[in-house]
Amino acid sequence: MDKAQWIASLFSEMAADVHPGVRAFFWFNENKKTEADWRITSCNAPAAQEAYRAGVATDRYVTRR
Repeated sequence: MDKAQWIASLFSEMAADVHPGVRAFFWFNENKKTEADWRITSCNAPAAQEAYRAGVATDRYVTRR
């Protein structure tokens, strides 16, 4: 699963009310060189960023727009 698919899956599970109380979350947007690159922009293709934007675009989440 690539990063875009993983992000889309995250939002799909939350939309399916697997976790109905979740209304906000923090994205760990950092490159941890000894672990993984968690930044949304770490992918060359814009698909991960588009998946994130689509996921947070719903009224379910509190965002800093």
